Amino acid sequence: MRLNDALRQFAARQDGGIAIAFGLSLIMLCLAVGLAMDYSRGYSVEVALQSDLDAALLRAASELENPDAIQAAAQTFFNENWTAKHSASSVVLTVAKTSDSRVVGTATVAVPTTLMKLGGFETINLTATSEVEVAGGNVELAMVLDTTASMEGAKLQALKVAAKSLIETAYEEPDADQHVKVAIVPFGQYVNVGIGNRNEPWMSVDADHSEPRQTCGDQYTVTGTSNCRMETFTGSRDGIPYTYDADVCDYTYSPPVYQCTDWTEWFTWNGCAGSRNSPLDTKDEDYSTPIPGVMNAGCGSPITTLTNDKTILEQNIDALTASGDTYIPTGLMWGWSALSSIPPFNDGVAYGVKVDGKPVHKVMVLMTDGFNTLSPTYPQHDGGDRTQANTLTSELCANIKAKDVTIYTVAFEVADNAIKDILQGCATGPSRFFDASDAEELTAAFRNIARDFSPLRIAR
Repeated sequence: MRLNDALRQFAARQDGGIAIAFGLSLIMLCLAVGLAMDYSRGYSVEVALQSDLDAALLRAASELENPDAIQAAAQTFFNENWTAKHSASSVVLTVAKTSDSRVVGTATVAVPTTLMKLGGFETINLTATSEVEVAGGNVELAMVLDTTASMEGAKLQALKVAAKSLIETAYEEPDADQHVKVAIVPFGQYVNVGIGNRNEPWMSVDADHSEPRQTCGDQYTVTGTSNCRMETFTGSRDGIPYTYDADVCDYTYSPPVYQCTDWTEWFTWNGCAGSRNSPLDTKDEDYSTPIPGVMNAGCGSPITTLTNDKTILEQNIDALTASGDTYIPTGLMWGWSALSSIPPFNDGVAYGVKVDGKPVHKVMVLMTDGFNTLSPTYPQHDGGDRTQANTLTSELCANIKAKDVTIYTVAFEVADNAIKDILQGCATGPSRFFDASDAEELTAAFRNIARDFSPLRIAR
């Protein structure tokens, strides 16, 4: 019997007890549905409340030297952001300075219910609490970003939005550019170190050149075509399968004719860096053994070395393109180098050295949308040993953390549990691993990372 037919027969029964029970069941069902709907809405508001409170306290902490302005700064910032999204909901905000380096706050809002009103619940009271600490010191950050072919389209656009949100958050406080420097390291099969570095002593690159070639073999001429049709094929883009349609035909050929063809092979360097032989491929040291350049390879946008120029950082994020397959160790290696005080780039402050009497916090953010699809064949990265690539990924993470570099890792729409486990192990503690299932969660992850490493940071 169909469910709706059964319900009609049940409701039509004349027996009084059954009718009462049916009526009560409908009420309870409505309340249950209402509870679920209101809970879902309440949860969304609670998440937004916490996020806006965190941001308001970060703004308030910039007024630590003027305690009378702390509440007003937080209230103004909170109202401007909250009202735009939740105009019907008023918030009670309480902010106070608890020490020379810490601000605490509480935000409470009454959210109107819908169906829960049937049960006498007119509103749901939600509360968020947060603390912001002025951590002091300086930050050098390397953003190691997966720009492989699987990121093409909407995913790359989402990454650009998220990465720029990190930049905005990192530099939103006054004088932040005096304390925060950022490098951008796009990676795929290789990393582009910039063709201007070709003659640096830490690189070993052949001159662009050409070599004559001759190919000999049987040549066939098509003499007839028949049975042309459309067929569906399966391909792979950076380890992700996809299907495509193509025209195919049956061909007839003339008898083969043996021929030799002279041609020229060109060798050009596009800025792509290969790997030094093991164990130097996991170490930021001894560049008397230079890094080999890989000829005739593509490697996307070049590295942006450490800078505090927010405009350059955002422009270079916008210029990112997607291509190639995934080899995570190359991104980690060059992200590490970008933070270093020794060549190749030597833009970072030496480990343990203070600037103006304040420590320099080294930070790396590694974001990827998938697993290693390539492994090293030295100096190229065109092997298929995923186990080797994963081992090198974990080894590099351990070596980088041993230098007191804080690593955040972000998995973006990743379905492979093995690489998620590696990313979680790579991060400096479980709280610094983010599993983003969509663009919104990716942006939230990058923004939360910026708040965490900022000289003003969330302390709750």
